[in-house]
Amino acid sequence: MNKDSRATSSAASLRDLLLQKYVSSSAGPHRPLTETELNGFLVAYRYYLRSWVPTPAEGGWLDLGCGQGALMRLALAYGYREVLGVDLSDEMLADARADGLTVVKDDLLSFLERTPERHWSVVSAFDVVEHFSKEDGFRILCQIRRVLRSGGICLLKLPSASSPWGTHVHASDLTHEMFYTRYSIAQLANLAGFAEAGLREVGPAPTGFLSAARWLLWQAVRAAYATVNVIETGAGTGGIYTRVVLVRLVA
Repeated sequence: MNKDSRATSSAASLRDLLLQKYVSSSAGPHRPLTETELNGFLVAYRYYLRSWVPTPAEGGWLDLGCGQGALMRLALAYGYREVLGVDLSDEMLADARADGLTVVKDDLLSFLERTPERHWSVVSAFDVVEHFSKEDGFRILCQIRRVLRSGGICLLKLPSASSPWGTHVHASDLTHEMFYTRYSIAQLANLAGFAEAGLREVGPAPTGFLSAARWLLWQAVRAAYATVNVIETGAGTGGIYTRVVLVRLVA
């Protein structure tokens, strides 16, 4: 270890360093998306979130852990006028600001606690809740429930512990703290006061010829996973077999 490395390691905790260098220290999974990739994200997530996103009303859309703002772009595309992102990564926020998005650097729990009740129609937290302990995850969901308008929705994306590849996703990020199945995240949401919880897999989105072919192949693979589940348990469990899962909670 050289002198600079020793100075860096003694200057902050691992979590602090990861927040400072979240992009540069994990350039593969968290590198900034190209414009083509961002457009692909918009198309795919319109499919994943079909029928889940309400028509823009008076309230706006708050994106927690907004990163470079891909989901904020989607919120704007849906027609939401008040779209705000919150994140702690300077590297991520710099990309979002460069795209003209409205973002703030803040701890998301502190930000939520300062937010007035029933202010937002949609609160999203993609790849966020798994970065906190179950206790803090509960606090986050309680605060999201508090700041949502009546009938508002919370959208989550997190690694699926039910997936054969879920452990790989969970272990691929040093900041991951918790790992949820469809049952444990629904239990947490219920305790936080949400009235309804729906889940969806995030597999291939059939938005073109190649992706449609992948979608068909995935159905066959998924059926094989489900068959193994039935053989072991004697009954289907409605499992989530993709590496990550989308969750929709209704206030």
